[in-house]
Amino acid sequence: AKGLLERAIREQPTETQYYGMLAQVYDELGDQDKALEMYKLALVQDPDDSMTRISLAQYYYDLGKQEEAFEQLREAFADPDLDVDPKMQLLLGFYQMTQDAGAPPSARIVEESHALIAVLKKAHPQSGKPFSIEGDFLLREGRHAEAREAFRQALVFEQDKYPIWSALLQLDMQLADYAATHADAEQAIELFPTQPEFHLYNGIALSQLKKHQEAIEALLTGRDLVVDNEPLLAQFWSSLGDAYNSAEQFQDSDRAYERALALNANDISVLNNYAYYLSERGEHLDKAETMSRRTVDMAPGVSTYLDTYAWVLYKQGKYADARIWQEKALAAGPPEGVLLEHYGDILFKLGDAQGAVEQWKKAKAAGDASDLIDRKVGEGRLVE
Repeated sequence: AKGLLERAIREQPTETQYYGMLAQVYDELGDQDKALEMYKLALVQDPDDSMTRISLAQYYYDLGKQEEAFEQLREAFADPDLDVDPKMQLLLGFYQMTQDAGAPPSARIVEESHALIAVLKKAHPQSGKPFSIEGDFLLREGRHAEAREAFRQALVFEQDKYPIWSALLQLDMQLADYAATHADAEQAIELFPTQPEFHLYNGIALSQLKKHQEAIEALLTGRDLVVDNEPLLAQFWSSLGDAYNSAEQFQDSDRAYERALALNANDISVLNNYAYYLSERGEHLDKAETMSRRTVDMAPGVSTYLDTYAWVLYKQGKYADARIWQEKALAAGPPEGVLLEHYGDILFKLGDAQGAVEQWKKAKAAGDASDLIDRKVGEGRLVE
């Protein structure tokens, strides 16, 4: 093969592909100096041969010469005549190589990937692909707001790509931006009306925006589109339980939670929410206690679950036990208003009015307490 390639180069010295092929042969034979000479000769013949630059970059990477490799890639990525897809393949390779981003040399490759993405955007201004891979890198780095913006830019050019819409909506939810979740979900539904996932996002967002009947309609529409996917169906029933409860349709709410638990008996969020809402209504308290106790056993040290369990015990009149669990809830997380208010209510029932007022004042200062907090502080007594 070596002799044939050398003859081909003598006969057709301007055909740069032969130089690259011969470079690979020399590399395999362990003659790295000759391999490098061939790559350089190819680029003398045709400085715009970007595929050769990519091969040379791979050669440099194999030798551990990262700076030289990166320089060749930057040149190749800046070439608008070289298609965007082979460049994307390289970036995807870097993404997979750096799954444990942060450890050398991964951190450097991540940094260089961002630099190459910036070059790619300039070389291919009408493509959403550079923004899409940028979103993947940013998401993995925990830069959620920037990742969302990258995916949003990708959709300007790649509007028909389901995975990008899915990534965007997940980030809307992670950022608790429910107005954006609703707006983006509506757009996604127009493009993909039969995809239940987008109706789920829409329903959850509408519920958070206090548009309870619209939320229920969105969730029912999405639920009826689910085919052979029990985990997703369980999510719909769980979200319907939340939405019905917010709309004060308690029978429907209980039924929805029961359907969710029939599909996934260990859904910790359903167990917690269902138990808490039953305790708020003072109904089926033994059932609420059993469900809530399971959550604190399954996930010990989570303040939300501990608070629910304490509150169920409080509603059962087990004030001393409630105090123990409420103190665990307060020790487990930041002092939220609702947790402090619950603690004050428990102390009042235990005969410690002064301690109760102290906690209610803290709850009022922290925010997120109930509408009754002003009266509790002002009157110095439990108002229910």
